Amino acid sequence: MKKNKNSNNWEKAKNKINQKKYSLPDGWDSRDVVAEQLKCDPSKVSEILSFGIDSGDILCKQFYVWDQVRGRAVNKTLYKENFNHDENNAKCVCQSNPSEKNIFNGELNGPVKRVYSRHRKIQGTLYQDKTVTWDNGKISSPSASSWKKRDIYILS
Repeated sequence: MKKNKNSNNWEKAKNKINQKKYSLPDGWDSRDVVAEQLKCDPSKVSEILSFGIDSGDILCKQFYVWDQVRGRAVNKTLYKENFNHDENNAKCVCQSNPSEKNIFNGELNGPVKRVYSRHRKIQGTLYQDKTVTWDNGKISSPSASSWKKRDIYILS
């Protein structure tokens, strides 16, 4: 095999590029960082934060993060405090109160509000036709009972 005079380090280049693409999002902490701050085992973090996650005060989401040792993107669970969540400001979109302004008034089907799903633990965008486009790309039309049970609620 002939030796190449222009010897690039492709492994280093690959790691550098993928580390940019699969970096930790701003404001999110890994399970290990949260466990260190809570002084607990990383496997107990979700259990300890479960009440905050269920109430929407803490966001829990999975992201792909570059693992340089393995040389690939790995799925990591990250946590973030939800500063926008306020129980008093969340409104059920299925209840129509004539004294309140209807958030669905408008000519086009533009985005209206950001919403959060308690069960899926994911955020999405609510549109005027009452469909939700979730951050993972899926589109759904939540039922009235989902709103009433607060399985889905509007972020303020």
